[in-house]
Amino acid sequence: MSNLLGPRDANGIPVPMTVDESIASMKASLLKKIKRSAYVYRVDCGGCNGCEIEIFATLSPLFDAERFGIKVVPSPRHADILLFTGAVTRAMRSPALRA
Repeated sequence: MSNLLGPRDANGIPVPMTVDESIASMKASLLKKIKRSAYVYRVDCGGCNGCEIEIFATLSPLFDAERFGIKVVPSPRHADILLFTGAVTRAMRSPALRA
């Protein structure tokens, strides 16, 4: 978890970073951990379905997310990434933790 908090100097004090540098370092550390295709499990927590439309659009032949190694799987056991769409409410807390 410490690598996600950003770089530190010799005394362990965090070094200031810009938002762009922070995003780039988190992306680099995530890509180091995922050496193969990223398997994504999608959890619909309710909402306006705008996110669902965007997810299904990226899986269409027009964008073809699978060419970048992103695959949607039917079970959370096979997933590397859990993608929650909508607000995770108290009622969805238990199913979200089970997933």
